[in-house]
Amino acid sequence: MIFRIKKKFGQHFLQDENIIEKIVTLTKIESKDIIEIGPGFGSLTKAILRKKPKSFLIIEKDKSLKKFLCNFDLQKNTNIIYEDALRINLAEVSKVKKVTLIANLPYNIATTLIISWIKYINFFETIIVMVQKEVADRLTAEKSNKSYSRLSVLIQLFCNIKKKFDVDPQNFNPPPKVISSVIEIIPKKNINI
Repeated sequence: MIFRIKKKFGQHFLQDENIIEKIVTLTKIESKDIIEIGPGFGSLTKAILRKKPKSFLIIEKDKSLKKFLCNFDLQKNTNIIYEDALRINLAEVSKVKKVTLIANLPYNIATTLIISWIKYINFFETIIVMVQKEVADRLTAEKSNKSYSRLSVLIQLFCNIKKKFDVDPQNFNPPPKVISSVIEIIPKKNINI
């Protein structure tokens, strides 16, 4: 099947199986409620499905990817929504109380998405996302670091955040012009928003 990459969606599809496996082993997936944003061709999706989540909600904005995603052996507990993740309150569309979110976020909306999740941060058990390295550096920066900013303060007020590893551009199709980083965001206990 032929697919045309859409720059407006910030599409860079992760294709390295070793990195995909590394991502899905960062947290427990088996018997957990999982959300994935921006599955693209479904490389990460397949790896998540192999781990047998309790429920799995997939959100993809680009409807032209439907022909690739509908070929998967989706379990009865798996749903796909074709919608812009920026327009969705995940806590409202999900039928569960706590989820783990795993995603290779489009770089052009990653920061906006992460900030929007703060409003209902208690809904997440863990968030594991790939973002541009520069964004990861700002999110994880400490006070004495030059990357420390309002974004660092905001996210660290509500969450514990760790950079797990960097990913070079050649692991994507098409390769981005920047290095990527996988980060883990864990909401702090007893946060009242």
